[in-house]
Amino acid sequence: MTRGLRRGRSTLVGAAVLCLLVGPAHAAGTRDVVVSPSSPVTKDVLAEVDAYLARNREEHGWPGLAAAIVADGEVAWSAGYGSTGPDGDPVTAQTPFLLASVGKSLTALAVMRRVDAGEVGLDDPLTEHLPELLPGGAGLTVADLMFQHSGLGYRADNTVVLSDEDAGLSDQATAYESMLREGAGFAYSNANYDLLALLVERSSGEPFEDYLQGEVFGPLDMSTATTDPEVAEQAGLATGHYHWLGLGYRPFVPPLPDYDVGAYRMFAGAEDLAHALVLHLSGGEYDGRRVLSAESLTVLQTGEPVGGSDQARYGGGLWIHPAGSDWMTGPSAAYRFLEHDGSALSYRSYIWLMPDLGLGMVLLANANDWSDESRLPQVGFNARQILLGEELTPITSRSPLLVRWGKHIFALLALAQLGLTLASIRPIAGTWHGRQPGRAGLGLIAGVLTTTLFTGYALARLIPSVTQSPLRAVALAPDARILVSALIAGLILGLVLMAALVLGLVRGRWAQRPAATLGLRG
Repeated sequence: MTRGLRRGRSTLVGAAVLCLLVGPAHAAGTRDVVVSPSSPVTKDVLAEVDAYLARNREEHGWPGLAAAIVADGEVAWSAGYGSTGPDGDPVTAQTPFLLASVGKSLTALAVMRRVDAGEVGLDDPLTEHLPELLPGGAGLTVADLMFQHSGLGYRADNTVVLSDEDAGLSDQATAYESMLREGAGFAYSNANYDLLALLVERSSGEPFEDYLQGEVFGPLDMSTATTDPEVAEQAGLATGHYHWLGLGYRPFVPPLPDYDVGAYRMFAGAEDLAHALVLHLSGGEYDGRRVLSAESLTVLQTGEPVGGSDQARYGGGLWIHPAGSDWMTGPSAAYRFLEHDGSALSYRSYIWLMPDLGLGMVLLANANDWSDESRLPQVGFNARQILLGEELTPITSRSPLLVRWGKHIFALLALAQLGLTLASIRPIAGTWHGRQPGRAGLGLIAGVLTTTLFTGYALARLIPSVTQSPLRAVALAPDARILVSALIAGLILGLVLMAALVLGLVRGRWAQRPAATLGLRG
């Protein structure tokens, strides 16, 4: 569809939104669905969204799912589906989930509260607030962290992953100093927002968690929101589920390090998280109270370009697709679209909002498939399509081939390595007794050599490249840990057998040498 046609049909989107703003509303179905008495969302639209989410939860095998829709300045609808975990308790819109990277948008609100208070400026030199980042951080500003232009990237995140989970924000900060770089382009990193959390802590004089409670969670009536895993557990935290190779979803507690509180370790229910979207869609107000200035809100929703073009931008914990972006299709492409997802080994989250239309949505799941993380955001996007009366997009796997099938490939490699290694023990042992391997034996030995070399390459280069993480980080996933351990064991055994083969052949030659020498002398 051409951009001109999109703009020509944009009035249809407005008409669709108007349909949401008329008529009485009540929930459809028997699931845990809550609708505001003054909800602007109509019965038919609710029923369609409700049925779509329920169907996709079952089709994708997610144990639990929670959702909330914001329209016309309020949480118009919320629902829970499935169970929180093995105990079978039902998910509600108030069930806490791990937010992962969606929490960045809440850290951004905390930073802008400091800006509104006059204690921090986005143009302030970063090292004015965090002097331990000298000399690497010289020339960087607070905005460089907010908009992910500090030079930190996956390398910084991997440094975080491999650190002591009990390390605090201050302990971790110095590890980033040498990675900071003035004038760097966009590079997404959790480390940027963990440093912002430390900056809030330093500028306010109180722990980041306390500041969040007092200046963000409190004013937004987010009673289920916390950064403390124990508090979340007591409030009924949904149990996370990791997708095991061949076994499906199984309960799993992901790493929850203290130092990753600004970018990852936050918890909230779908309805409470939707309160933050209400702020974004109400000019910085919530329930008639000014929480953030209009100027600060504009900063969060504008951001800076991700690449050379203006097709995508990154703001305050939000990806921003400007009006007319080639990334968008349909009549709604005439409007801004803001979104962010969150990913943990056993949780998935997604939020989107359209400030020009006053619409937004929260979607939280207590499950994640590491090899194909694109499906929950696609479901959330299609819920938007239903709200706007636009065509649904087919849900497909969007992960790279090696990410999607990597665990299967490496499981087969580990099995091949083991089978060939065991089968080649006999012909290799024969070389120690002067017997040369036959054709079959040579084939087995060649197979061991090939798989051993490929296993070494996979462990040293291929797996870290595909996952953009070192092996120690990859091994945090439970089935990946088993696979990596099996590959390492296979590599060691293969190398031992190759060494035994070489020694056996050398030994055989030396055993034959005296007889040959005696024959010549006779």
